[in-house]
Amino acid sequence: MAIKNLTVTQCKNAQPGQHLIRLKDGAVKGFHLQVTPAGTKSWALAYTSPETGKRRFYALAGYAEDKRQEKATKGAYLTLASARLKATTVRSQVDSDIDPIEQDKRDAEEARQADIEATTGTTQELFELYIKNLELDGKQRSAAQIRHALIDGSYKDCQSITSVSLSLHLISREASPDSSQLRNFRLEALRMQARLPYVCTASAC
Repeated sequence: MAIKNLTVTQCKNAQPGQHLIRLKDGAVKGFHLQVTPAGTKSWALAYTSPETGKRRFYALAGYAEDKRQEKATKGAYLTLASARLKATTVRSQVDSDIDPIEQDKRDAEEARQADIEATTGTTQELFELYIKNLELDGKQRSAAQIRHALIDGSYKDCQSITSVSLSLHLISREASPDSSQLRNFRLEALRMQARLPYVCTASAC
C-alpha cells in the first residue's frame, strides 16, 4: 500500500505515545516526522547506509509549525515543506552511494583543516618554516636532509619521531604563549603526527 504524503495538519496535530512515533511521508523515501514520548517533534530520514549496509537515521531538523518559527531559529527548525526539500537533497546522496552522516563528518573535518591552515599555513608551509629556521641557525646539513625528504616524499632516510617536536620548535620561535596561533600549531601538530609519521629534526638527522 502506497504511503500518503504528510499534511501540515497531520504534523501539527501529531500526539506523543508511549514509544517513539514515526509518521512517514510518501513524497520522499524514508522521510518522516518523529514524535518522542515527551512530545518533542523533529524531522528525520531513515536509510540504509551504502557504505556500511546498516540502517541509520539522519536528523534533518526540529519541527516548525510555520515559516516564522523556521526563520527565527535560522533553519534549526523546519516546516514540512522545507524539511521535505532537505530530505530530498539528503536522499539524493544516498542514491549516489554516499552516506550523508559520514559525509557530514568528512565535510566538518575538511572545514576544520581549512580553518587551521588559514591561521597556521599548510603542512608543507610549516616544514618550509622549520627548514628556514634551521638554515638561520647554521644547520645546513639538517635543513638539506629535511628538504630532500619532503621532495622524495617517502621519508625513508629519517628516523621516526613525533611531529609534536617539530611544531613545538616552531611555536617557540613564532608564537607567544597565549596566542591563538599557539593553539592552532598544537592542532596542526596532531594532524601532522597522524599523516606524516616520519620526519626529520636537527637532532635526528
